[in-house]
Amino acid sequence: MRKLVLVSGAFAAACSFAPEYKRPEAGAPAEYRFAQPNESASIADLPWWQVFKDPVLQDLIRAALQNNQDLALAVARVDESRANVGIAKADFYPQISAQVDAAYGRPISREFNPSADTSGRYSGSLGLSWELDLWGRIRNSRDAALADLFATEDGRRAVVLALVSGLAQAYLELRSLDLELEIARSNTQTRQGTLDLFEARARRGIASDLEVNQARSDLAFTRAAIPETELQIAFKEHQICVLVGRAPGTISRGAALVDTPAPPQIPLGVPAQLLERRPDVLAAEQGVIGAGKRVGVAVADRLPTLSLSGFIGLQAVSLSNLFGSNAVAGSVGGGIFAPIFQGGRLASAEEASRARLDQGRVGPETLGHAILRHRPSRGHRAGRDPASIARITSEPLLDQPTPPDRAGHQGQVHAVNGVGAELARANDPDGAARGGGSPRQSGEDAGSQLAGNHRGRWHALRGARFHC
Repeated sequence: MRKLVLVSGAFAAACSFAPEYKRPEAGAPAEYRFAQPNESASIADLPWWQVFKDPVLQDLIRAALQNNQDLALAVARVDESRANVGIAKADFYPQISAQVDAAYGRPISREFNPSADTSGRYSGSLGLSWELDLWGRIRNSRDAALADLFATEDGRRAVVLALVSGLAQAYLELRSLDLELEIARSNTQTRQGTLDLFEARARRGIASDLEVNQARSDLAFTRAAIPETELQIAFKEHQICVLVGRAPGTISRGAALVDTPAPPQIPLGVPAQLLERRPDVLAAEQGVIGAGKRVGVAVADRLPTLSLSGFIGLQAVSLSNLFGSNAVAGSVGGGIFAPIFQGGRLASAEEASRARLDQGRVGPETLGHAILRHRPSRGHRAGRDPASIARITSEPLLDQPTPPDRAGHQGQVHAVNGVGAELARANDPDGAARGGGSPRQSGEDAGSQLAGNHRGRWHALRGARFHC
């Protein structure tokens, strides 16, 4: 019996109709264009808690990883795939079952058998059945289930990646809106001071009514930006609450946007490592592997199967004789099952599995080429000038301003928004009348540009998630 098992196992290991998987050549270059020599590091090599160092943001990310419903669904799918692997592996082992029967009566009428008598029948048995994996059907089924498990795990990683990056982006955009709201309120105070100044000058006959009306218009325009920004903040807080998995409400704030530490630079990494790191590419690759294994299963379903079976048990007409030596019964044997005609069902199943394999092969190659083709490089964005390329590749991409303190930084904004506008009006009344010295052009453009610059830097950091 042991020799039969060893021989059948060796034969099964050597026989499989699943096509061999070979990873296709993605045509990835050795390095990105304009990249520094030997620039193999990537920001994706860092854990998220080393990239986002704001304690409040870290707490939000931990809460999202614990409460987000999409992530919980992805984890449940991984658990389901792991259980399916156990189901597929179970066919490798003999299936053993137990059965106990007890009956009392006369199963045959005396019209057929005049000597039939009423009696009891008692039995207990153990049954065994074992299919020998001659054509690799069980092994390919197990491998396909493993590929599904790896694919769902890569899907879970993709959800984590999207959740962390999306939450960090939303939080930083919230802090940017906070900065815009602060600038808008500061501009409102400045516009109010400007209006008071021109009203005082108009009362003394120094300024015209046109200048006063222009100052009032600027004040109304600046005030109108406050409720709009507050509404955007509420929307952004609602978005963060959805990602975190809690009811809508206010979000705690951490460091100011101008004080938020950022990575000094974003290395480009290696294109081939980029493809090997992306969960969506890895999941698509596992889908191809699983589809190939299912082709082997479909082919093996069309071939004969060999199975071993047997039972051993006790049978008697009374409980007192059930455990005697004469009550022992048993048998052992084997059988071959061969599908002869099923209306083309098995052939169609094989064709369908091969078609799914062809579909899966297209996905990873198309996705990989699209990623490499659309991956922008810093030098390409800067233009073809060698000096600009050298400057971009040597300077940090996410260089944050480091003002001495927040008051000094805000004072610079006030200087741009208020004093400069008033000096322009005092020195050039005609220009003010033409709108050339409008605070709307000189002040709010600078304030919105300041907030936009900070948000743009973190948008660049969000783009780094495609390295993962």
